[in-house]
Amino acid sequence: MRRLHRDDLLDLCETYVRRRVEARSTGVGGVDATLPLVEIVDGYLHGEISESEKNSLIAYVRGVDADDDAIDALVPDVAEATLAELDDPVG
Repeated sequence: MRRLHRDDLLDLCETYVRRRVEARSTGVGGVDATLPLVEIVDGYLHGEISESEKNSLIAYVRGVDADDDAIDALVPDVAEATLAELDDPVG
């Protein structure tokens, strides 16, 4: 996985949300990209964003009006398996 710098990460999240809103407003299909949670957590672990920015971005890409149960079914388990896939932030 290519590490994203802060501005690239913010752009990725904005693009994801824009596509989700467009898909919802037009009623055409779903978003063609997965939630960028791995990228957000990776940016936090590597010091590109703060913890509060991480939390804000996760809430932003999930959507304020999202059905938590439906979204949670699509969201990978960020706690263990996903973090194991990320590069070692120390190295």
